[in-house]
Amino acid sequence: MADLRVKSTGAEFRRIDNGVALLLEEMFPEALERINSAAPAPDTRNVMLPVTETVRFSVGAHHMSGEVVIQATDGRSELIFAGAPERAHNFKLRNQSPPQEIIDEYARLKQIDPEAVAENKRIALDNAQAAQDRQNGVQRWRP
Repeated sequence: MADLRVKSTGAEFRRIDNGVALLLEEMFPEALERINSAAPAPDTRNVMLPVTETVRFSVGAHHMSGEVVIQATDGRSELIFAGAPERAHNFKLRNQSPPQEIIDEYARLKQIDPEAVAENKRIALDNAQAAQDRQNGVQRWRP
């Protein structure tokens, strides 16, 4: 709802529908003014995401390749490590390295056989293709 004032007479019209008020303002820009102009909506395109002080580390599968990775996130960014387990302690986000239990779990999962890695990769790629198909409205038959 909007409130309008006629500039020449000072007459005020309260609780006018926004659509009607916009139409009147467009038709008579020199004759009318808003009394209670609403504040513009804040611009949310460039809002800074909060950065947490702690970094969370986890072990998981890469969303495209299915490869076992260490993931680090601080609320604003996410980094992944897919290198040799013995170099995982050099992986840092905000000067924090993954805890030893994360490195141990990563090393244990990296020792799986190549056929399992290939199957995980196929599944990850299939899931990514299915997500893209859903986004594009494509339906495919999958065995």
